[in-house]
Amino acid sequence: MEYYVYITQSQKANSFYMGSSAESLKRLEKHILPHKGYTSRKQPWTLVKWY
Repeated sequence: MEYYVYITQSQKANSFYMGSSAESLKRLEKHILPHKGYTSRKQPWTLVKWY
């Protein structure tokens, strides 16, 4: 199984979030789209890097 690493930046808090997932697009959507959780409080997010 192939895994991906991604880094996003919060435009609101000027902070970064790094994550990894085998289902990268689905996981990344959870950070960028509105939802409950850590990343939702610091939206909007921008994708910085994708490995």
